[in-house]
Amino acid sequence: MRAAIAPALVLILSILISTAGCGHPPSVAPFTELGVALPPAVFVEQLGAAPPGVVELGPACPAEVGVAPTSFFEDRVLVRLPPGVEGEQVPEQSPNFARSHSPIAMGCESGLTASVFVDSQRDTGKRGLAGARERLFSNLNFPDQRDIDIIKGSDEGEDISLVMSFPEHPVWGSVRVYLRMAERYGRIHTIGFLADQRSYHQLEPLFRASATTMVIVPG
Repeated sequence: MRAAIAPALVLILSILISTAGCGHPPSVAPFTELGVALPPAVFVEQLGAAPPGVVELGPACPAEVGVAPTSFFEDRVLVRLPPGVEGEQVPEQSPNFARSHSPIAMGCESGLTASVFVDSQRDTGKRGLAGARERLFSNLNFPDQRDIDIIKGSDEGEDISLVMSFPEHPVWGSVRVYLRMAERYGRIHTIGFLADQRSYHQLEPLFRASATTMVIVPG
């Protein structure tokens, strides 16, 4: 039986996305002041019954996307979201930022959830994709210490896909982020998916497939 998403993770997701796209640095109490902590756990994939203290990871979901694209920012960004995810679940918070208010149920099993965000910012020419990513991460209140695994592309190009984690952080250690950024027509556009490690393991094929469908339209 799959456990419900941890209350601490729900709090993290609501805090980090509630201040994004507001145009000024977020004001959020440090996690130590909030008293938030996640119990330690070992995440492994194995056959047979899990030994005590080990969380089993389920099979990866099929890499599927919805039939019709969802449009953002006056039709400048088109994305086919994972099956069952509706456009109104990722509302625009500003002319250049959209996000889900809470984790959205998706995938091949009950209990799998992820938050979704879409961003569009003007290319200032300062460090290109890397600079835009740092500005976005600051608005999302991501911890400074993070591990980034580049899947495709590079910061020197116009398109990059990556996976990010926070293994050294006592609260964010169970969070995984899948991100695609693309520079087109003077702007840098991003789609991101954020999930706890258990959901991420099974949902990553959907994240990749959805991010691949992102199309930028001149406007």
